Amino acid sequence: IGLLAPPKMFAHPGWHDSGLRLLSDEYEVGVFFDRGRWFAEGGVPYTDEYAQEYPPLGVLFLTAPRLLTADPRVYEAIFALLMAALFGLLAGISAALLERLGRPRALLLLLLLPAFLYFSIWRYDLLPAVLVAGAFLAADRGRLSWALTLMMAAALAKFYAALFVLPLVMFVADRRWQPGQYRDLRRGALAAVALAVVAVAVVALTAGFDAVAAPVLFHLGRPFEVGSLGGLVFVGLMAAGLDGPATWRVLAPVFSVLQFGLILPLVIGGRVPDTRTLARACVFVLLPFMLFTRFFSPQWLVWLLPVQMLAGGRRETALLAALGVIVYLQFPVAFGIDPFGWAYTILTLVRSLILGLLWYIDIMALIRSGALKWPSLRRREAPGAA
Repeated sequence: IGLLAPPKMFAHPGWHDSGLRLLSDEYEVGVFFDRGRWFAEGGVPYTDEYAQEYPPLGVLFLTAPRLLTADPRVYEAIFALLMAALFGLLAGISAALLERLGRPRALLLLLLLPAFLYFSIWRYDLLPAVLVAGAFLAADRGRLSWALTLMMAAALAKFYAALFVLPLVMFVADRRWQPGQYRDLRRGALAAVALAVVAVAVVALTAGFDAVAAPVLFHLGRPFEVGSLGGLVFVGLMAAGLDGPATWRVLAPVFSVLQFGLILPLVIGGRVPDTRTLARACVFVLLPFMLFTRFFSPQWLVWLLPVQMLAGGRRETALLAALGVIVYLQFPVAFGIDPFGWAYTILTLVRSLILGLLWYIDIMALIRSGALKWPSLRRREAPGAA
């Protein structure tokens, strides 16, 4: 449908985008097409001429359609077909996981939310989402080698999946495995490490060692952007008369600590004994990353929803449904009209509130299940403690 629809609907010269990209987003796919330019021109990715903001498997995936065509429109059609196939694969793996965890299959209807459908087709985040879902299914079946390898592949497809590595390692460490599974664990660990080493080595040998860190540094160095909670705080402080560079020097590290440092409670007092807790632990790590980011990408819903629905209750399901509508109203609708207007700002606040509520519910669920405890609490609850 998106390929047959005009790129922009409801044309209006006074709007930011001069129209609304309601059904398709040829701009973003155009960026992906450009990232594969290195192959068509016989160049090397990650060099200055062919800079990349994506990890190696992601670059290869985005380049693959260019093996078949040099026409942007044909590339767009091939890309959409690939994403539709991955959508079906994610739905199938998620259905198997929901059945194994005793969850209602009706939760698969969340995949039809407008924001999830839109960003599933017009971004490539479904690739790592499918790999993460496969890692979950392998872990639940006790296939450690596949779980670790698939999770590493997901991180090499898009960096966010690296956030899930720690919960998966905690899950592996917490389970009582059969003796024969330790060999499988060693194979998986070696395969995951080998995959990362080969990817890093190929980039380093072809484009130089600086190119290995360049995509990561690019994202870590991005400024506060409109549509993020950090961006709202930064703009508010600027409006209050504070100096821009000085405000940046203070706020940037604060939001980085909030974004990544809040994983510490899980490291210090957490355990991951089963697959449902694994899903909750991944959500525990992912939500502050999304909430306190200096920039917000609406396709992050594709990261959150398939994991959250494996563990969430009715309140979380309702919040996810609301999020799937709010994010779509924010982009492409409000963004296409005016990303600096009141509507976009209000939607940013509502979206942040929903993410905060999801995080709070997740924390409380982990505490109630005994999966998240501080060492001091353990001492007080120890048998015989006065």
